[in-house]
Amino acid sequence: MAWHAIGLIADSTQFLAPGRVVIEVAKPGDYLIWHNYRAIFQGRTYAAEKSLPDGVVFRVVGPNGEVAVAGANGATSTMGETVSVAVASFPAKTAGHYEIAVEGQFPARVFSVGPDNLARVFAYIFGGVVTVMLAFAAGIGLGVWAYLKGKKQLVSTGEGSVAMGTAEVDTDHAKKQLVTLVYALQAASFLVGITFIAAIIVNYAKRDELAGSWLESHFNWQIRTFWWSLLWAVIGLVLSVVLIGFFILIADAIWVLYRIVIGWLALNDGNEMYE
Repeated sequence: MAWHAIGLIADSTQFLAPGRVVIEVAKPGDYLIWHNYRAIFQGRTYAAEKSLPDGVVFRVVGPNGEVAVAGANGATSTMGETVSVAVASFPAKTAGHYEIAVEGQFPARVFSVGPDNLARVFAYIFGGVVTVMLAFAAGIGLGVWAYLKGKKQLVSTGEGSVAMGTAEVDTDHAKKQLVTLVYALQAASFLVGITFIAAIIVNYAKRDELAGSWLESHFNWQIRTFWWSLLWAVIGLVLSVVLIGFFILIADAIWVLYRIVIGWLALNDGNEMYE
């Protein structure tokens, strides 16, 4: 089954075939030969069938002689105007010059050769998934901790607190629980993204109720978290055509988690938030 990713051929060298190209391998590893069946090369547009023409032959010669060429995993990649499919692979066991030739009788088309980045992309995805799961676990843990701490504080006030104004205490507690709810919704968004939108709705719907109190700073903190996170998410998605977009999305998730944790801790210590 073919695996598709955006920008897998970012480090590849294009060449026209039938023909050959020489690349410099600095670090040993597995390399892929790509059939760029839709591509722009040297100012000219090339379009061909995705399948290889009959009789095509791949030859690779490295520093120690001819290198065995095997079939590829069938991964496809899209990068700008270039749409490619991996058609062959070979191991570059030593550093040095490698000559890659694509031979046969067929109209000119574009190929490229470069490191097999598929494992690296899987590592990025796995890292992102782990980050999301840890963030969700941290959000649940903080929510339980905040609930238990808040309950303990209510119990510790004792009966004497009634004389000091039970209604005022209950109101402050309710407002604090509202802010806690928003932090919980933001944390839950790592697993259920829609809760991030629910959180910002609560922020704007209840903003007037917290105006003038120290809790208002937390609402402002949460609102800025949402809008800046949304901006960086859009930028990351746009740049996902190249690998840097994935880094931006992961960094955005880590930044949101940081702001949730810092804000939640400050809330439970009774501290305001400052940018």
